[in-house]
Amino acid sequence: MNCRSQQKIIILAITLLVFSVSALAADISDFPPCHSPACKSIAEKKSWPTTQSKDVQKIEFYGFQLSIPKGSVETRSNARFRQFDFDNKRWISVSVFERSDTDELFKASKYTMVDWADIVYTQTPADKIPETEAEAFAWYSVLMSKVVFVGQNHVVQYKNKPLVVYSINDSLSGNKTLMIVSSKFPRILVKMEVYGFNEAAELKLIAGLSS
Repeated sequence: MNCRSQQKIIILAITLLVFSVSALAADISDFPPCHSPACKSIAEKKSWPTTQSKDVQKIEFYGFQLSIPKGSVETRSNARFRQFDFDNKRWISVSVFERSDTDELFKASKYTMVDWADIVYTQTPADKIPETEAEAFAWYSVLMSKVVFVGQNHVVQYKNKPLVVYSINDSLSGNKTLMIVSSKFPRILVKMEVYGFNEAAELKLIAGLSS
């Protein structure tokens, strides 16, 4: 056997070893299984709404441009949260969820907040496990959080590049929560809570979003 053949065999052996180690590193069998129905839930996909309100107030929040109905009073405001009250029964709030707010497993991965939202709302444990250890652990950790962020609620996904919006309809109150991400701002997620407004008003809020 000549030197070149030996080198090829060594390279092949190293390659197989690396892939074997990677496969073992991505083993998530030690994680507890998720038996909640939320873990199997995925968002329904709908087209981006086009009907916008004309009588709106423009708000900028972490680079996102939001259009909310006029007539509100801003009752709470700080660097990470703003709330707009319309009357005793209607209000809209916006808050930010940053990558630095996630757990240590997610921080150790290469995932962005766009990925976080995609995993929570469109993926299940039946999907392919990521090959690398850091991403596999983060992926499963995020999937387990579907119990909190999805629960028994219906979720609808709207896409309009660079934006993706996940609308969560509260199964008890009927109020909405919009989880908003943009590929322009991959390290943040904006949460908009919409109380006391009907579905038509919520769709106009989505249609008026930009980043």
